[in-house]
Amino acid sequence: MDIPLILDYLVPDANYGGFPADEESYDNLRWEDERDKPTWEEIQDCWEQHETKMTYKAKRMGEYPSIGEQLDIIYHNGIDSWKEVITAVKEKYPKE
Repeated sequence: MDIPLILDYLVPDANYGGFPADEESYDNLRWEDERDKPTWEEIQDCWEQHETKMTYKAKRMGEYPSIGEQLDIIYHNGIDSWKEVITAVKEKYPKE
């Protein structure tokens, strides 16, 4: 879950200290904004809505290795190994 992305959506340009990576770090976040800090439930609900709206292409893009990593796979393990990595992502997020 991309908590900073959701925070920016719910409270644009919010002022806070720390990096929220999970529920515990979000609970310990130093909230420095005059607006109310969203609850953890609000964060989760917003993320679920965001994920539902994401297309298969966007989901795939987040899972594919970087171009550099893909080239390393091809160089060190061959094109068939690269195809396996790409196919796994395509099967995880099939075309809708």
